[in-house]
Amino acid sequence: MTKGAVLLRKWRGDRTQLQAAEIIGLADHTRLSKFERGDRPGLDQAVLIERGTGGAVPVESWTEEAKQPKAG
Repeated sequence: MTKGAVLLRKWRGDRTQLQAAEIIGLADHTRLSKFERGDRPGLDQAVLIERGTGGAVPVESWTEEAKQPKAG
């Protein structure tokens, strides 16, 4: 799972995926679902996401793996 996927889900909060996709400017809200599950967007879409989220999901976050909680 990428850091971008985690940040996108966090940014979306209580919004529906359709609402979030419209805010970001993604034509297909099912893409948002795929990004939240770990698909990596292309550069153009990553830039669109960064702008649409007001920088909450930076482009470079899609190249970073999310930190996994330590097993206890």
